[in-house]
Amino acid sequence: MGITGLLKEFGKQIRKDVPLANFRGQSCAVDGFCFLHKGTYGCCVDLCMGKRTNKYTTYVVDTVLKIQAAGVRPVIVFDGGELPMKADTNTGRREKRDLAMQKGRAAYNKV
Repeated sequence: MGITGLLKEFGKQIRKDVPLANFRGQSCAVDGFCFLHKGTYGCCVDLCMGKRTNKYTTYVVDTVLKIQAAGVRPVIVFDGGELPMKADTNTGRREKRDLAMQKGRAAYNKV
């Protein structure tokens, strides 16, 4: 879930609403899992109900193409495997996700 305190540390230096084209000719590192996660917003029901979809991967490809069209070279980064030190944290997160999935499916089935 990121680096604790990173946004607070750099928050004052972050510029918002800067056109991507301002970075033409440069490279940028992008969190690939962030793009995948955001791409699931458009097909979350399909994914939760076990239906096959590729909408989330289409979102990633489209976003990368937009970055490239602005003349910026994206470097997509996927973080590595699970760290033994985070085993308890990851287990807790997985349990919360499983519970949220059960609640979501139950609510969906009531509609």
